[in-house]
Amino acid sequence: MEHDGGFPFCSKVDSDIKDAIQRVIGHFRCAYNIKASRASIKGLSRSFEIWATKMFAVEEAYSWSEELALRKGSVNLYWELCKWFVGMSENTLPSLGLGLSEIFKRELNHPETQKFLSMCNDLKREFQALLGDNGIFMYPTHPTAAPYHNQPLCRPFNFSYTAIFNVLGLPATQVPMGIGQNGVPVGLQVVGALYMDHLTIAAACELEKSFGGWVSPSKISC
Repeated sequence: MEHDGGFPFCSKVDSDIKDAIQRVIGHFRCAYNIKASRASIKGLSRSFEIWATKMFAVEEAYSWSEELALRKGSVNLYWELCKWFVGMSENTLPSLGLGLSEIFKRELNHPETQKFLSMCNDLKREFQALLGDNGIFMYPTHPTAAPYHNQPLCRPFNFSYTAIFNVLGLPATQVPMGIGQNGVPVGLQVVGALYMDHLTIAAACELEKSFGGWVSPSKISC
């Protein structure tokens, strides 16, 4: 599957990423006569909402402001945000943003919460049925080639391509696929069914052997 199905706040998938997926499909077909099937998993278009709901759905969990304080009290997120703007905070802007987003946390029995928790369970069952004990799912790790430092702050929802598999509990292995047209690394992720980590790692090792693995985007001087 070459994209998430159309979440409006995610970047469009780069042609380099799509090309990498096609190269992998071609390799498995030529080397092992394994034919890939195109998947259409509608639930992936709601990846961010499912992830956010699952993150906030555990009643007994520590709040993010408590986690930032190492569970010894809590951090004043508004004060830390003010400190961040003048370069004095020890916390990153994304971590503070995540903490502040907890003000939108809904009750566990809220209809929207139940809706996305149900979607999460449905998605997990769909992947289990699709992959079984010998299938792998190829999907972008990120919709763009490797972003420059701080660039993700302007595209905060792109992480949902990997976040969804965290809350589904499925193994996923990132596979470097060389350098894209803009001179920065591109890659894809290989996802397996529950407890099938050995399959995703085996696939990654095969692709590393066939496509060269990680390639430095620039010269490295000692």
